[in-house]
Amino acid sequence: MKNNIVKALLSITLTLFFFGTSNIRVIGEGSDISHLTFSNNIMPGDCILFDQQNDHVYDHVGFVTGVDSVVSPVYGYRDYKVAQHSSNYNVWTTSSTNHWEDMEDGTCVYLRVRY
Repeated sequence: MKNNIVKALLSITLTLFFFGTSNIRVIGEGSDISHLTFSNNIMPGDCILFDQQNDHVYDHVGFVTGVDSVVSPVYGYRDYKVAQHSSNYNVWTTSSTNHWEDMEDGTCVYLRVRY
């Protein structure tokens, strides 16, 4: 499974590099996207990215491997599991090692790529 996730991330990263984002389905085209809205619109198999400075340069990429079925009353968003290229390879957003939910600051733009 790990090799398939790495191949998918590499494929999507190269696609974005060579072709840009004009032909993919995007969520969060402005800085007003909330993490709650983002978490409610992703599903396993999606490639997700965020642009922390809203400068059209995506700072981080992950691959959604799982999604909780409901919004957590404790966290205020739907939890999801992200495979990444770092040491916290495949963890839930609610984990202390995953900080996707911390990017919502009024500037960050979330992006979802779904084929």
